[in-house]
Amino acid sequence: TPKSTERASSSTKKNTKVMNQNTAAVKKNEFAQDGLRQRLNTSGGGAFARMRRSVGALRNQMLLLTFATVALRSAFMSSFAAANELEASLKGLGAVAINTGASFEEAKQAALDLNKKGLLSIQDAAAGLKNLLSSGFGLREATKLMDTLTDAASFNRQGTLALGQAVVGATQGIKNQNSIMVDNAGITKNLSIMYKEYAASIGTSAGKLDESQKRQAIYNGILKEG
Repeated sequence: TPKSTERASSSTKKNTKVMNQNTAAVKKNEFAQDGLRQRLNTSGGGAFARMRRSVGALRNQMLLLTFATVALRSAFMSSFAAANELEASLKGLGAVAINTGASFEEAKQAALDLNKKGLLSIQDAAAGLKNLLSSGFGLREATKLMDTLTDAASFNRQGTLALGQAVVGATQGIKNQNSIMVDNAGITKNLSIMYKEYAASIGTSAGKLDESQKRQAIYNGILKEG
């Protein structure tokens, strides 16, 4: 009927109007959301990113500082240990020097002078001098022997040994009358032959040499061989 048609048309128009209003509200909400995102990106979001970068840089600096501190502490401990070792070696040399009638300062200076030649560490120089002084040699003789052994070991030492090891080992061989250890420094002549040669030079036999004469035989033989 005409009235029913009119009511249906009116209802359709109302529904259309409501849909249009809802559509407008949705678009308005989307526009508001886009504006909020833009403000976050240009203000709050950027600030957060800057803060995150700052925190990252601070963290990297802290890590770098930590590693640097560890390396510095390790270097300090190594230097401290080396200083203690050096002090102990010089004290040991000084004690032997005093017991054998030499001066502590003279023995210390002898070790430093050997080191200045650039081939031996102070510890090796002190250890070698200590062995030779303990063997009964005077400081002058011990220093001369150290020079000769160092020169010989520079060219003729056993290949597996460092220069300092060869020289100190040779002084231990002299102290213990061990030809094999003396040979490590490049002195190939056996100590027993040095005894025989020296004994013949003074008109006696090797078996009759006393300790002082044996030291002289070793001193003469090494200087001749070196």
